[in-house]
Amino acid sequence: MDSVDLPHHVDNVRWSTDGSLLAAGHVGPEMSSIITCLSQQQCDGVSTRVTRVDVNNLTAREIINYPSNPQFLLGTVAIEIGNEVWVGGIAGSNRIARFEYR
Repeated sequence: MDSVDLPHHVDNVRWSTDGSLLAAGHVGPEMSSIITCLSQQQCDGVSTRVTRVDVNNLTAREIINYPSNPQFLLGTVAIEIGNEVWVGGIAGSNRIARFEYR
């Protein structure tokens, strides 16, 4: 089995327009930080991450590192739309974050 290390916990992956994978998830100082962020909105050091994975070379490049905040706690899924990456929120979030990318 082949694998590639990513700098965050992966929630979901989606194919990108160039044939790579977009791996979306989040990371914090400790695993318990994610739970605290979700349950108590105390999100110090927690961020949403999206990493582009080249499936042929098994290389990874982080393309989004967005700190948790009251408007967008944690991202869980990403998709490319034109020149943007749209990231969906987790745990009852009613927001989609849009990031310019290219």
